[in-house]
Amino acid sequence: MSDSDRYSPRVHADSVLFREAVGFTAAQTGFSERLIEKDYFCTVLSMLKGQLTTRLRPVLRQSDFEEFDLDRAMTAVLRIAEAIATS
Repeated sequence: MSDSDRYSPRVHADSVLFREAVGFTAAQTGFSERLIEKDYFCTVLSMLKGQLTTRLRPVLRQSDFEEFDLDRAMTAVLRIAEAIATS
């Protein structure tokens, strides 16, 4: 297990635990829940970006790796999630 795997935040996989953690952190810090959640997901995205070279590059052709855009991929995932949530 690599360091990036070991320290990768995964609490969001359990929505109940995630909501509790966000609420607890907001209560302890005085920051809004929305800000806590945004900071959490910015951290996750930053960690994913850090894994691009070590995890993604070895399995893609050079041209595909150069073309890959994590922000565009995450935007597509968010649109799908929103579509599922509103259906």
